[in-house]
Amino acid sequence: MSFTNTKNIDINRLREEKQLRYNPLRDLSPQKIVRAMDEFQVGNISDATRIYDAIRRRDAIIQACVAKRNRATSRLEWTIVEQGDDENVSAKHAQFLEEFYNNIEATSAQDGNRHGSMSMVISHILTALENGYSVSEIIWKPNGDSLGAEVRAVPLWYFENTQGILRFKRNAFDTEGEEMKSNGWMIAVSDSPLMEATAVCYLIKHMAMGDWSVFSERFGSAVPVITTRSARNSPEYNELIDVVANFANGCGIVLSEGEVFDLKQANGQGAPFEALISKMERYIALIWRGSDLSTLSADNAAGASLQADESEILEDADCAMVEETIAYYLSRVAIQWRFGRDVKPAAYLQLTRKNRSDKINQIAIFKGATELGCPPAKRDVYEMLELREPEANEDVAELSAMAQPSTNVFANSADDIDSLAIARQKSIQPILDELDRIESIADEDEARIALEKLNENIMSFTDNGDAEATALLEIIKKRISK
Repeated sequence: MSFTNTKNIDINRLREEKQLRYNPLRDLSPQKIVRAMDEFQVGNISDATRIYDAIRRRDAIIQACVAKRNRATSRLEWTIVEQGDDENVSAKHAQFLEEFYNNIEATSAQDGNRHGSMSMVISHILTALENGYSVSEIIWKPNGDSLGAEVRAVPLWYFENTQGILRFKRNAFDTEGEEMKSNGWMIAVSDSPLMEATAVCYLIKHMAMGDWSVFSERFGSAVPVITTRSARNSPEYNELIDVVANFANGCGIVLSEGEVFDLKQANGQGAPFEALISKMERYIALIWRGSDLSTLSADNAAGASLQADESEILEDADCAMVEETIAYYLSRVAIQWRFGRDVKPAAYLQLTRKNRSDKINQIAIFKGATELGCPPAKRDVYEMLELREPEANEDVAELSAMAQPSTNVFANSADDIDSLAIARQKSIQPILDELDRIESIADEDEARIALEKLNENIMSFTDNGDAEATALLEIIKKRISK
């Protein structure tokens, strides 16, 4: 398998883009954004993606939500997982991919100052969440038996999709692009692009903020009103106009006697604007984080728990998209370059999810299956725990002698457990007997008084755990003597 290391985006293409740069948010209106969205649907994606990019950068709430969603996955650790029946083959594939991904280089076609590694590669793949697609140019770098690669992030407005497949535009004026070379590009796809709905919320919020600014400018400060008995256009009346103008910087009113000034204002003053802006920001958080901003409050424990569950669902979906994209465009090609064109990869890159309670449940399932005589495959256990299976003769972690109890001394026998249970029952039996007695009392007031008395003197109905302590002491003596 041969590669070309020629970059499709050269300095002339970049210079042309910079010279044609404009502010896509200037004069942004519902008509303009709807027209760009309609063009996006037919494949002319440049205008909409430029608008979405500017919105993401300019709005503080959107920028924060997008960054949190992206970093939740891009900052995860990764590991290489072996698969397949032939352990020797899978081990070789895993070792090769480990070296390949540890030396991968991430850059940006638009910003030559950006350099990174796998975290940056994953971060750009996740931008597919914004517009449905993200594209990176792959510059393969063979070197003997080893393989390197430079993955260059490319903005989506360098492409068009009029024929149902992304095609690269050689210049900014192209209406039709050219087919992209196999193995030279990496295209991530998201089924639910989020910036379209986000842009609608942004536009409503932006218009509300503009109306609120006009409202504040007009009515945010007091307006002096002076009533005089002087007739209009009289010297005294005109003199008062000059006084008010100088006093209030040109904003004031002078009325003759009998004239009335009345300003009709909407109820709530600025509340309608604030409520609308707040609602849009909550919708934006809901779109990106799976729950609205109200769940960020520590006072709302139920909401915070719900948000955590939703975040885990979104993170799992994002991880799956990244893993599938990397497996197809990078791992597959790298393995076939090294081991043969028709070779099926026997290892893949997996992102290490955060520790979750479902892992504990899965471990319990594995243990239960083993006890029932249906032990799971070791590889399934390693994959679920997101651990790499140790190679032959490789050092493995072991529990210390103190952490490995002697089965003769510390094993919990059934007799010991029974004796402790009997002792505990003996300690609380008087309380149970008293509760039975109170339950048999027919008079409700008498029963209530008896319960209150039991609550006040409950310790007098127990032996303070003496029976349980005695039984435990006997067990310790017995085991020490062994």
